[in-house]
Amino acid sequence: VLEEPWDPPAGRFDRARPLLLAADLPAFRPWRNHLTHPAGHAQLRLGQDGLWYAYESEPGHDDWWPRGAPDLDPVSALTTLDIPDAL
Repeated sequence: VLEEPWDPPAGRFDRARPLLLAADLPAFRPWRNHLTHPAGHAQLRLGQDGLWYAYESEPGHDDWWPRGAPDLDPVSALTTLDIPDAL
């Protein structure tokens, strides 16, 4: 799922970072359709279907694993992660 990064149009992707900040989450780093937690263990990916997909990784590793259910809301998609101290 969502292995190939792509460049999303302005709109939903641009609005996600302020929504995450408003939810008292740290500033996620953007790259193409990815938003990555500064600690490097959680990531959101915007699909071409307009849904946000949560991923997790071990910090410092390049392997990402999809977790939870996709959601229209990036905050909701991220909070479905079942990782202690993920946020």
